[in-house]
Amino acid sequence: MEEQIRIGTRKNLELERERDALDLMLWAVVLIPVFLFVVDGGLVGNQNFIQWLSAANRLIALVATSLLLIHLLLVARIDWIEKILGLDRTTSRHKKLGKPIVYLFFAHLLISVVHHSLQTEQNILGGLIELNLNYFEIGLATLGFALMVLVAVTSAISFRKKYSYETWFYIHLLSYIAVLIAIPHQFVFGTDLIGQSWVATFFVALYLFVFGSIIWFRFTSPLVQSWGLRVAAVVEDKNKTNSIYISGKRLASIPYQAGQFFMLRILSRGMWMESHPFSVSSAPGEKDLRFTIGERGDFTKRISTVKPGVRVILEGPYGIFSERTRTKRRLVMIAGGIGVAPVRSLARSVVCEPGDVTILYRVNDANDAALLAELREISKARGHNLHVLQGSREGSSWMPGNTEKPDHARLLEFVPHLLDSDVYICGPAAWTNSVENTLREINVKNNQIHTEEFAW
Repeated sequence: MEEQIRIGTRKNLELERERDALDLMLWAVVLIPVFLFVVDGGLVGNQNFIQWLSAANRLIALVATSLLLIHLLLVARIDWIEKILGLDRTTSRHKKLGKPIVYLFFAHLLISVVHHSLQTEQNILGGLIELNLNYFEIGLATLGFALMVLVAVTSAISFRKKYSYETWFYIHLLSYIAVLIAIPHQFVFGTDLIGQSWVATFFVALYLFVFGSIIWFRFTSPLVQSWGLRVAAVVEDKNKTNSIYISGKRLASIPYQAGQFFMLRILSRGMWMESHPFSVSSAPGEKDLRFTIGERGDFTKRISTVKPGVRVILEGPYGIFSERTRTKRRLVMIAGGIGVAPVRSLARSVVCEPGDVTILYRVNDANDAALLAELREISKARGHNLHVLQGSREGSSWMPGNTEKPDHARLLEFVPHLLDSDVYICGPAAWTNSVENTLREINVKNNQIHTEEFAW
């Protein structure tokens, strides 16, 4: 083969080390200010309850601020972090940090009020009012906390199901405002930032890095790389899907891999305010960048009305549903519905010998399956083993047909070498989970299973 790709145990070990190194870096963001707090004597010399309360509050504030900046860092779309974890895993970590951060800042606010009330010998309500009315920076910080609570509430699954992505997104922009307006009180009243130059320098550098990354990776970089990109054509496909082709001189400079996705923003009337994740169905080296999109909502239904020449903004590429995480020679690709888009991209460009790749495409009707004709052509040319699993989606099985055999036994009939393969799965979330459960019944290792979820 002319093309080569690294596989094997050593590559898997290197991927694990990358994740461990990232985790160590994130832990350091929390532990460094705690270490400086202890070295400075924050836990010694406290002789009464008020002093211990003050020390505990300082420590809580340092930990909460560090976690908050990590929280923002995980959604800054920093390319080297995203390449290690993938966008869905960074988003998952971001979500898990949300509630603990709110609880810590609530504790910080409560302890601050109690501490002030004890010192001034007044009730808690009076202390809260006095702090916010007499100290402008503290008033801003309290407002920032209120905005943070609003963002946390709208992160609940029940809210996300009820309102559109755009409503949720614009409310979440308030989180940046919440952080920014809380910064002044840290440098005016923060004992550790005022008294320790190392702590102040650490947090100033961290704030600059986090917000600099957000400005570049979330806003500036997508605009720069998308300059001159336009819609070349929109072609109707089967099963209520449309393929939108993107062209432009800068296209060749976007280093995407097969299987990855972009956040696509179409700058036409009624659509320019929305940005949605779509997997690339073309492969590197093909003339145009193509997204094959199923009609699953208001935005996707309007794709067919987009005219050639309309400008677009591409944010990305994102995802590790690619050969970057591949460690085995043999590959199994399992697609359901519009999940065939990244599988088609991988099938065309994956480095392999004939017979190394097995593709299972789950469809309701083979005569109305998007990209099936292309998959058949690619499989024939490259020597892939293609199996079309046709049938209605009835029952609990992710496979079609009624049989007494369990899913794992039927899967092994298609792919006898499954335990020694990397498995790439893309389809509806519930269906994908069912496939993953089947793989775990066969004892396929987690690092051999590759999925990508477009969650928000």
